[in-house]
Amino acid sequence: MPRTYSVLKPVTPLKVVKPVEAIPPDAKLHDLEETSKLLTDQFSGGFSVKSLRRLIKSDWTEGTHYLYVRKRLKFYLPAIQDWVVSGGSGRSG
Repeated sequence: MPRTYSVLKPVTPLKVVKPVEAIPPDAKLHDLEETSKLLTDQFSGGFSVKSLRRLIKSDWTEGTHYLYVRKRLKFYLPAIQDWVVSGGSGRSG
């Protein structure tokens, strides 16, 4: 009995994704309340403490946008500012 082979579908090319940069070891990190105030002042609102916590769960990457230092959240502002400018809505709440 002859074998039948299925027809392979064409492969779609992969999207090129910008590599994620890690937070430098000597970076200045900000606490939750300070980050909320700085981002709200810079981008005209939308960055309450509650919104920052939502963004951590949905859009931001640990080690790129924030870290846990001694069980406390610390934020790296340059990565967050790049995220907002590059199309992140920044207003989830």
